[in-house]
This record gives sequence, C-alpha cells and structure tokens, in this order.
Amino acid sequence: MRAPTIRRRTRAASGPGLVLLLFLAGPPGASAEDANEDARRDPMEEIVVTASAGPAPHALSNSVSTFSSEEIEFLKYDNVTEVLRLVPGVHVEQPGSRGGRSSIYMRGLDPNQTVILVDGVRMGDPNNNLGGSFDLSTLDTDNIERIEVVRGPLSAVHGSDALAGAVQIITRRAGEEDEGVLDASGGRFGYHRELAIVRGRRGPVDLSLSGSWVDDGKPESDGSYRSGNLNGSFGVELPNDAELRANLRYVNARSRAYPEFSGGEEFAILRERDKRRSQELGLGLVFDQRLDEKLSYTAGVNYYRRREKRREPAIPPPPGNPFAAVPAQRANDLLYRTRLNANATWELPQGFSLTGGGDVTFENGNSVSTLDFGFVQLPGSYNDERVFGGPFLEGRFDGGFGLSVQAGVRADFSDEDDTQWTPRFGAAYELPWLPVTLRASGGRGFKLPAFFSKSDPVIGNDDLDSETSWGWDAGFDARLWQGRITLTATWFDIKVDDLIDFDASSFQLVNRDEVTSRGVEIGLVALLPADLRFSGSVTRAKTNIQGSGDRLRRRPRWRSSAELQWDPHERIQLGLSCIWVGSTYDESNPTGEVKLDDYYRFDFRSQLRVWREVSVYLAIDNLFDKNYEEQVGVPGMGIRPRAGVRAVF
Repeated sequence: MRAPTIRRRTRAASGPGLVLLLFLAGPPGASAEDANEDARRDPMEEIVVTASAGPAPHALSNSVSTFSSEEIEFLKYDNVTEVLRLVPGVHVEQPGSRGGRSSIYMRGLDPNQTVILVDGVRMGDPNNNLGGSFDLSTLDTDNIERIEVVRGPLSAVHGSDALAGAVQIITRRAGEEDEGVLDASGGRFGYHRELAIVRGRRGPVDLSLSGSWVDDGKPESDGSYRSGNLNGSFGVELPNDAELRANLRYVNARSRAYPEFSGGEEFAILRERDKRRSQELGLGLVFDQRLDEKLSYTAGVNYYRRREKRREPAIPPPPGNPFAAVPAQRANDLLYRTRLNANATWELPQGFSLTGGGDVTFENGNSVSTLDFGFVQLPGSYNDERVFGGPFLEGRFDGGFGLSVQAGVRADFSDEDDTQWTPRFGAAYELPWLPVTLRASGGRGFKLPAFFSKSDPVIGNDDLDSETSWGWDAGFDARLWQGRITLTATWFDIKVDDLIDFDASSFQLVNRDEVTSRGVEIGLVALLPADLRFSGSVTRAKTNIQGSGDRLRRRPRWRSSAELQWDPHERIQLGLSCIWVGSTYDESNPTGEVKLDDYYRFDFRSQLRVWREVSVYLAIDNLFDKNYEEQVGVPGMGIRPRAGVRAVF
C-alpha cells in the first residue's frame, strides 16, 4: 500500500474537552472598546488571491483560512509546518525533529495532491519517490506577509496537482517607512536561529530583503536540520497605473532522519539515517496595470530550480517476506520549471466581472541514481521533460442583495495525457433576517503523474493516467453577539479516481484505486472580555479506499486544535495553543501495521516589549513533554523551551 498589535483572529482547533477548558480559562474583566473594534473586522470582506483566477472576496472561495504577518510573528514558530497545524481540515505530520520530511494531508488526501506556492512560484519536485510532494519543513516563517490555505479541488485555477487544495505563502513588501529587524533565539537540544530583515522605499521603488540561519540542534529523535534562507521582494511603480514586481527565494538545507518504513529509533534494525542536501531557487516577475476603471491585466513569469542529493540506507525485509526489502539508494535529482502566465479582468455593470487568460509550464527533471540490493546494483537514472498548461475563463457576480456567485472552467493540454477540463463553481448568500451567510462550492481537480512514477526504470510505468478528483463543500458562517463570536461549519465530500499505487504482483506503479474522503469542519472564534481571544475548530475526515480493506496510513479521522491569546498589558502578550490528533495507522518493515495512539500537545508563548521596539520572548514547544509518535518508532520532539530577543528599528 502506498505511503500515502499582535492578535490572533483566525482559526484553530481542539478536542471538545480542551476547547471548553481553554474557553473558560481567561480572567474576568472587560475591554468593550477593543472588542467592538475587532468585531468590525468582517472576514467575508477579506480578499483572497489563491482561490480564484483574480483576487476575490472570501465569500466566493472554497473554505479558506488565512494568517497575517502579525499572527505568524506572534506564534513564534520558525517554520510553516507548525503554523499549518492550526488549520481545520488539514493534518500536518512532522516525524520526529525537523530533519524528517514534513507532509500535509488536506481533507485526508495525499501530500502530493496539494499545490504549495510561494509568491505564485510552485514548489515540489516530481522527481521524488513520493510522487511529487513537497517537504514543508524547508519553509521558514521569515518575512511572510500572509498565508492562505484553500481547501477543495482547485485545478480550474492552478491546473495540475490541485486535487485537494492549495497553500500559498505571500512575502512582505516594504511599507511607507524604512524598517530593520534583528531576531536571535536559542533553546534546548542546541537549537538556534538568527534572522535579519531590511525594508525600505525610495519614491516609486520599494525593497524588502531577509536572511536567516536555523540549526535544529540534536533532538532526542536523533535527526538534524540546518538551513540558510534568503527572501527578497522588489517593486517599482510605473506610469499609467502600472507596477513591476520581482520576488526571490533561496534555501540551502541539510537534514538527517530515519528513513520511512525503517521502524525509526525504536525498531530500526540498521541504524543508518537518510541524508539529504537540497538547494531551492525561486524567482518571479509580475507586471500589473489598470488601463481604466473597468479593465486591468497581469502578466508574469516564474522560475523554480531544485537540486537534491539523497543517501538512503537499505531497510531489511519484514519477517516472512524477503522480497519486501528496500534497497539502499544514492541519487542526485535536478528539476527546472518555468511558467508563463497572463490574465485580464473586465469589470462589467450590475456587479458582474469576467477574468480570462492562460498559462504554460515547462518542466525538465533529471535523476542520476543507483539502487543497491547488496548482491546487485541497478541504475535508476532517467531524464524527462514535459509541457502543460492552457486557457481559463472565470465569471463573478456580486449582487446588492446578499448573493455572490462565481463559476469558471479551465482546459489543460499536455504532451502526456488527454485534455483535462476542470470546472469550478462557488456561491454565497447572506440571509437578510439573520447574521448568517450560506455558502457552497465545488469543482474538479487533476494531477499529472510525477516523473518518478512514469520514468523510474525499476517501478515506473509510462502508461499511467492522470489522477482526477471531484469535490464539493457546503456550510455557513454565523456572526453572533455583535460580531464577537463567529461560528462556521463546512461539510465536504471528495472522490479521487485513478489513484496511482504500487502493485506488488507486477512490481510497478499502476492506476487502480478510488479514494473517497467525507467529513465536517466546525470552527469558532470568540472575542472575550479582558483582551482575551479564543479560536478553535474540530475536523472529522473519513477516508476510504473503495472496494478494499486496506487502510491509508497517517490519516486521523478526528483532529482539532485550539488557541488562547491574552494581552494583559500593552507591553505583554501571552498565548497557549493545543493540537489534538486522533489515532492513526502506520507501518514499517520491522513491525508491520501498527495503530498509533491519539495524542495532544500544548505550546506556550510570551512576549514582553522592554524598550521602544525591543522585545524579549519565551516559547515552549510541547509544554508538558508529551510522548507521542507521528511515524512508527520515531518519537515526537520532547519539551523544548526557546528564548530570544527581537529588535525593530
């Protein structure tokens, strides 16, 4: 079976008992003026760029969660993985320390079925043996303006790979005033992180640049992670209401961890580790212009290059099945991806708008590898390339009587498969007699087979078809108590056809499985007295392989998280977050299939502004030193206090 103002105002979650505990934990008191100010922030007015062909109101999107730069900075996490744990409908696993490969399961689907973008540049490598998934642990929280998480099939917007949804990281631009930031922290296991940011504007030109170094030390899970990061944003305002913007991202990372299926620190027979060294370069260039009040257009080009060297040790076979051994592998992978895109938006009378355009992507993947079975070595090298993309058209209607409607369609052409048509729709209606908005959305997604899936000389299959998905969701948003409480509920249903899986009888990858995922997401945001804020949600996702008794690994049926924030003084911020993950199934060669127990984890953070713009902070990960596993035999990170100082000048 295949492996499959620092104020927090958005979504988080927890198990029912933990939600109640955190909800009642705040001190008495009142701050009505502050609560009323927050109540005026209507999430339905939020503009989202990831869910539509053009920027659209939150109401027209699929289920959306967002994090602002202030929220991300206050959370004090150094990587995006930990931030995404607070999103309903999303399960993120980080086996052991940050050295293990971090994966996202959106609404129960596979990690390679979610598109990851940084300023519009698509991440992920179709050369890897996980089918093109992206290792989230390499995404640091440096210089982020916003994170958008959109759940539901989105191929009508992003083309291939968006079967489950999309995550986009948008980096910060310079403001009206020059700014510099220095941040340094250290903690248990030898952890340390250093960060520097400069932002400035000179007339029509703005520049934002950040650089950081992080070393995860030597945690108890015996993994390691080190990386250097460089992020930049450059913009210039041009005559005739035009703008040119360039973005840069470069990461150089090294990591070490127990390989998948090895049994980890507890059960691994051989004690060697996976060793990976990767370099990522992302460049983007975008030109925007508004020709008049009704017509605007955008044109862009982005480039992504990823190089990874992997040294994967052998994994002995399970008892009674000598043919299930995993051979050692040495591989050097290289990927080049270039994407060209353009679109135009025409604002029509009576609240109608129309966006049309297209894009084309050029990919070239190269892998030079050797599989070592002990008694024989087999070459695993290949070189592959492809071109895909196509036109799209999307229409929107924002009526003056509470109704908003969105519909679009895209046609994707490629040299590997037939034309893929991906429609999508969305609608929202604000009830006139209640502070409730009803919403629904649906669409189709598809994913081209990864280079590894088609071209690997050992298990690849050049006849593989694209995976496809159909999905819908429906729900409501209710604003209560003068907007101080927001309650949301969403029901979803997704089906994936032609799932690519490994067939032991033919010893190659094949299309065969149909997977369904159905569930519900319930969220709550409460602005309480005494500058106290609570957000929480609970998600249930039942994922099945139709016509099979096999279980998909690492998909909890229940998961939740919660967050409580308190600002007892204008110089002090305190926060407590909790995640609870239900039981899951996993397997390894030494143990076979194993049921992993449910677990919870608390994280604490505090910040004190000691002088002008100088702050000191303390964060404690896994506050109660909870023992848990997200992968067989690999313990989660123990309690880790981190302390630091941040200066803004």
